[in-house]
Amino acid sequence: MIDIIIATCNRFQRALYLATSLLDASGLINNVILVDSSEKVSNIQAINSSIILISTEHQNQPYQRYLGYQASKSECLLFLDDDMELLDVNVFEDIKKIFSDKEVVAINLLFENNNTFLAAQPVGMVSNTSPLKRILGILTGYPIAKPNHYIHNGIRGKRVPADYIEYLSGGAFAVRSNVLYQDFNMQLFSIYEEKLGKGEDGMIGYTLSKHGKIFSYANKCFVHNDFKDSSYSNDQKVFTLKVMYSRLFLSCEYYRLNRKPFALGYFRFWHYAIGRIMGGFVNYLSEPTVLRLDVLKGNLIAFKCSFKFQYDSKQRLNNYWEKEAKKDLKQE
Repeated sequence: MIDIIIATCNRFQRALYLATSLLDASGLINNVILVDSSEKVSNIQAINSSIILISTEHQNQPYQRYLGYQASKSECLLFLDDDMELLDVNVFEDIKKIFSDKEVVAINLLFENNNTFLAAQPVGMVSNTSPLKRILGILTGYPIAKPNHYIHNGIRGKRVPADYIEYLSGGAFAVRSNVLYQDFNMQLFSIYEEKLGKGEDGMIGYTLSKHGKIFSYANKCFVHNDFKDSSYSNDQKVFTLKVMYSRLFLSCEYYRLNRKPFALGYFRFWHYAIGRIMGGFVNYLSEPTVLRLDVLKGNLIAFKCSFKFQYDSKQRLNNYWEKEAKKDLKQE
């Protein structure tokens, strides 16, 4: 049986609708665990026998997902964004079949992404298909990763048809609960708590890839809808700030997981950051727009903030977040 975990803040009714529609669609679902941080729910309670509601004051998606994991007793967990809609009910049976291979620890699920905010992101002067792009990537600290691979600074290679992949798509993925959060650095939760986090899916996926295989599911099984009410898409400058700032943690964590000096992560980040700032400056000069100026400002602010960042290589913050989870689940 599968437990589905949905974290929500400003879209509780959408999350509740998604939960009920999924339960109606498949008998393979044990529970849908809704973790809400909107303060609309005062206690852990059940709307019905299969929907479990958890409330937290932490408006922090990675931590909310961790709460769902702690509340679940299922061996298989499916994480979904609250703005998903089901396309193919066969996905639940397929998840069960894929996990019959004991080497598979997670499944990266495909979805149709209707997101006008991401589509409106400014593009660089050099096409992604140009040979010059690869050279510029090396020079600016943003190299092109191999397809389906994950490297420093949270850089992911293009997803191509293959059996396995090194990262996850944050909107929809399934995992084995017994390997999730093994050797996981919960400083990620703290960065999100400061409203400076991005890249959770890539980090969870790459951490899991150290414990087994991540199966790359080929069929689109959900629709990721853009209701233009996402908290991350309200402000281009803030969005860019989060993307840039979080890269430092992602880079340090990449080297820690590969048992290499995490200090390399700082150097990789500075190379990347300077390259992004220079590129943003050139893009703005070539076509001065408010959007491009916001991108440049966001990168500059993030670079300044990064000098105050202290990487928690010993995972001392894990103890804090584990205690917070016990409080939210009323276990202490």
